Amino acid sequence: MSDAVAESEAPTLGELMVMAREAKEFAATCKRQSTDADEAFNAIKLQILFAMRDADQDSTSVNGVARARISSKVVPNVVDWDQFYKYILTNQLPELLQKRVLLSGYQELRTSGEEIPGVEDFLKEDVTFTLIND
Repeated sequence: MSDAVAESEAPTLGELMVMAREAKEFAATCKRQSTDADEAFNAIKLQILFAMRDADQDSTSVNGVARARISSKVVPNVVDWDQFYKYILTNQLPELLQKRVLLSGYQELRTSGEEIPGVEDFLKEDVTFTLIND
């Protein structure tokens, strides 16, 4: 295939912008629908939980429809961050925290000229795409 043919088949920048707009609008619609569906599903799950508790059941099923089982697990709820951080430092347990650098704090320190050991700047590029309503 010649370069001239390949170039003529490529969408123009204007066509790409229209395609991007349509894709972004479709994604937003799907996201709203997904969020609504998740909220409805979670509300129904809560009703099932209450109904199962009222019936003193740990599990139930409806043939050909679904099975439900009450499960529980202990999850952390930090009520005093100062004590928690002190515990982590004293016991050298950094694995209790997510290993992710807070972007705003990092940017603030770097802007002030602070060098942070073990971390290097990485330039992440992206395209900001904003819908324009005529």
